[in-house]
Amino acid sequence: MQLTSAPMLAGLPRWSPDGKRIAFVGHVPGRSWKIYVVPVDGGSPERLTEDESPEMDPTWSSDGNSVVFGEEYGSSQPTHIYAIDLRTRSVSTLPGSDGLFSPRWSPDGRFITALGPRATKMMLFDEKARKWTQLLNVHVGGYQVWSKDSKHVYIPDTSSDAEMTFYRVRIADHNLERVADFMVPKGFMPGNFGKWSGLAPDGSPLFVRDLSDEEIYALDVDLP
Repeated sequence: MQLTSAPMLAGLPRWSPDGKRIAFVGHVPGRSWKIYVVPVDGGSPERLTEDESPEMDPTWSSDGNSVVFGEEYGSSQPTHIYAIDLRTRSVSTLPGSDGLFSPRWSPDGRFITALGPRATKMMLFDEKARKWTQLLNVHVGGYQVWSKDSKHVYIPDTSSDAEMTFYRVRIADHNLERVADFMVPKGFMPGNFGKWSGLAPDGSPLFVRDLSDEEIYALDVDLP
């Protein structure tokens, strides 16, 4: 079933905990990337905020009543992490989130991860203590994903075009463990998508493979 249509561009879909809604980022001509929610059985995507500041990376709370999101990384303005209460539509800024982006809420609702400037580190927000601590002090390629039991965060290593390494970091002691390591076949993960990774319901790693074509063209233009 097609849930969005042109001229909207859509990306970064996230299932709600009850499996009935999908949050995603959408872009329509002349406007910024914004967070939308659409029912899984179809309907008009609902935009969550009214202002025009660019938004990215929606992630659901465990009860489905809130969405945390970041801002588009690489703009001239500092990025922050925000939370929106879907019942009241009130938006708040997570304390101490200056310069952070790409948040992920743990399935149990206890923690939120986010990336630091230039993705050189990963930070962990404790919902009870309401403060951030450093989880990793290494370059993180994005696409981090929580395990179902909220005990680990899985991340891909994007430093090599020829090799794919999949790691996980344990929340309890911040221990980094290599999970999978393989050579990247030709055409496996082109630059258009980067090294996307995720987890299947049984916890097995997922990776993307793009089999589309990329061509270079030369045109002879006969101008008047």
